[in-house]
Amino acid sequence: MNPDQLERLAAIRHNLRQLCADLQADRDAATGDTKTALRKANNRLEHADAQLRFAEQDATK
Repeated sequence: MNPDQLERLAAIRHNLRQLCADLQADRDAATGDTKTALRKANNRLEHADAQLRFAEQDATK
């Protein structure tokens, strides 16, 4: 991988760590409005999945 790809992957890893922290917070807050918290968590997971797919495609170029 070239330096640009490594930098992009490092940024994605950072974002994924933040997404995980947000998901944990959403899970902990799910006692009130569970459906909203779960929907937000699902949206974040979909976003993380899209980032990973993009990174994998970019890394194989």
